[in-house]
Amino acid sequence: MKRRRREKENMGPAAAALRRRSVFRDARASTTQLTAAQLIADAQEMQRGAGPVNDSTKVVINSPEELALYRQKTRAELEERVKRGYSFLGNWVKYARWEAQQKDFERMRSVLERAVIFHGTSPVLWREYAELEEEYGFVNHARAVWDRGVTALPSATDLWLKYLVLEQAAGQEGRVRDVFNRWLSGPAPPNCAWELFALFEAQCQRADACRNVARRYVETHGEVETWLFYGSTELNVLGNVERAVKVYETAMKSLPESYINGEKDCRIPLAWADALTAAKKYEDARHVYHRMLRECTSISALDNIFAAYSHFERLYGDNENCGAVAVAVANAMYQQRIARNPYDFDAYVSQYLILRDAIQHNKDDESSKENSYEEALRCLTSAVHTRVDGAKDPIAMQRRAVIVMEYARFIEERDITAARAALASCIREFPFKTAWCPRLWVEAAALERRHGAYSEARRLLGAALNLSACPEVFNAALQLEEEACATGELSREDRVQRSRTIFQTAIKKFPQDFTLWDGYAKMEEKEEQFHRSDALRAACIHSLSAAARAASSMADRYALLEKVDQAWARRLALRRRMVRAAQKLRSLGTRNAEETKAETTALQKLYRELLDSVWEDYKYEAVEWKRKITTTGGILSSPPERMPDLMAPAVARWGEAVGAVTNFALVPTQRTGEYESSSVDWMRTVFREMLERERPDLLRQLGGVDDNASYEAVQQAKIWGEFLVSPIVTEWRRFEATYATPEELEAVKEFMKPAKRRTRLFAGRKF
Repeated sequence: MKRRRREKENMGPAAAALRRRSVFRDARASTTQLTAAQLIADAQEMQRGAGPVNDSTKVVINSPEELALYRQKTRAELEERVKRGYSFLGNWVKYARWEAQQKDFERMRSVLERAVIFHGTSPVLWREYAELEEEYGFVNHARAVWDRGVTALPSATDLWLKYLVLEQAAGQEGRVRDVFNRWLSGPAPPNCAWELFALFEAQCQRADACRNVARRYVETHGEVETWLFYGSTELNVLGNVERAVKVYETAMKSLPESYINGEKDCRIPLAWADALTAAKKYEDARHVYHRMLRECTSISALDNIFAAYSHFERLYGDNENCGAVAVAVANAMYQQRIARNPYDFDAYVSQYLILRDAIQHNKDDESSKENSYEEALRCLTSAVHTRVDGAKDPIAMQRRAVIVMEYARFIEERDITAARAALASCIREFPFKTAWCPRLWVEAAALERRHGAYSEARRLLGAALNLSACPEVFNAALQLEEEACATGELSREDRVQRSRTIFQTAIKKFPQDFTLWDGYAKMEEKEEQFHRSDALRAACIHSLSAAARAASSMADRYALLEKVDQAWARRLALRRRMVRAAQKLRSLGTRNAEETKAETTALQKLYRELLDSVWEDYKYEAVEWKRKITTTGGILSSPPERMPDLMAPAVARWGEAVGAVTNFALVPTQRTGEYESSSVDWMRTVFREMLERERPDLLRQLGGVDDNASYEAVQQAKIWGEFLVSPIVTEWRRFEATYATPEELEAVKEFMKPAKRRTRLFAGRKF
């Protein structure tokens, strides 16, 4: 529709933009430019000016008319807010605070009284209401509000406490007591109300009133906490020690037995002993401690009582007999525990340890030492003769086995027959199908070994390998064979054959235990069977590497690879020792150059095997990572700019392997900083051969030679192959930059780059 001329004139400056002819617009940049910080600052200033009720806004008013308009507008906005959001208490509080700022307190009270209708059950409203009255000096109004609040919400502890603070700040002690009495007469007052009332009376120097409140507190509740508060108030606040002792005596008579003998609580008798100690009645306090130790039925409470009594004896007991008294009391305590529960093996062990220490400290006094020995023997004998059903309680059977082993060691010198019988009986009764205790077999075999019965010890360990096979049992069997050989009971050849059988059985049972592999290899090396030792370490590397690939987590994988690296280090160290021995024999004229060269060649071959092994571990992780990337991002996903953190451990391990081989393989010359060219060329050959072998192998694994793949997929596989083979190139460049001459560096630079070949898209077609 066409606009009229008059309408265009009324449009004002916009009329020019509506003309049909083209309008010139100046697109040049302005001379004054606004920064982003200026735009943000202007927006924040506009936002602050948009909220008239914001406390941070400063409103400049120049006349009473402007003030009236401002109040009218703001009040209308706040009124609209409370009407729309009446369920939100913050709107009412903000409205009331604004009215208070305007010194219109009647309106403030009117707003809050309206809020009481909707939020009368909220302690926050009453607190805000009363605090506003207090803030502007209306104490009586605030008192009335607190009174209404605690009447409406008698269980709101916060309101009662604020009410008490107001009255105490006003110096109205009588009103404070009235508020306390009113609070305590209400339904279910909290414990803090009684305690605060008592402490308030103590603060006002009214000891009788304080005791009266504490007595009412105890009569109302009658719990352990109430008696402890009453006694601690008498002792620490009022300073009357005698009354505190009487309070705790009354508590001991009033409370049930379970709160005195430690079954549920033991704080009252301990507090009674502390009060007697404060009254300097040390014998009475000691009597209380002895009574607790005799009557206590809780293990945890016994420990607390014993600790408190030990502290008491150190401070107030006789210094000469303090240790003896503590030991006697502890012994009696554990005897009580054993009498109440014959299956409490922890008590048996604790009592035996106390008696054993007494035996060690009484070396000069033979009679005391013998008495302690007999008592310790009775303790262990009682524990050993305690029958336990291992099928129902295997854990108790394990504890009994520990005591049986200690019993056998304790009486071994005096009665070897009893020691053997105790261990044999425990082995027969132990539930090896449901519990684990290989130490029992080892202890029985060690007893026989100490007395020269090697065949019996060997029989016991053989049975242990069938029931409780573990590395500890295998180590004990190996130690037995060595000791038998050292004593002449077994020849060296028989010892070696027996040890080999034990090692082979152990490795079949625990193929991932590096200590077994290492011990077997060390034994062969000690027997000068170097080729067997090298073969064992090679098998260890193969087994642990396979286990590392099957590991479910990176932590388990690299824990196994760390053991693999240790095996490689020991294998290389053995081979280097063999090379040095061959060179030494050659210098002495007992070995020809060919044999020495063969040893050196074998060492270089081992270096290559190390690099190949570490690279295979890296390649496995790299290919698995690439498959995950393909699963999430597709087959055409591009590699990242650098190696991710996930591959950092594998790349670092490869770099460490290359560095180690480089340090050992390069042979220095007599000139400082130079190496033999043959060793440098050997390292360069290793890098070249690895790069020639791994490039096509990675390309094949990534699908770069698949005839059914698309052109884009093949090209992307090539890019991924170069990315994954980059650690070899990186280490080669680092090697050449360190050891090569400029001419050699230029010669190998082109080889590091992949060969560029044109891809024939229509190789099989004829035109």
